[in-house]
Amino acid sequence: MGSRRLLLLALAAAAGLPGCGWTPLYADLETGPADAELRAIKVSPIPERIGQRLALGLR
Repeated sequence: MGSRRLLLLALAAAAGLPGCGWTPLYADLETGPADAELRAIKVSPIPERIGQRLALGLR
């Protein structure tokens, strides 16, 4: 019975999130001109291990 209550509580909380203005972090929202500008930024590869670690961390 406890797990059923927990499940119902979780579903109720999830159903209420859109009502408070919450949006997912990676939602596909139109961001306007800044979106195209950010996509146009290119960074040259950084040599040595620090560059490799940075590239892997940003993926």
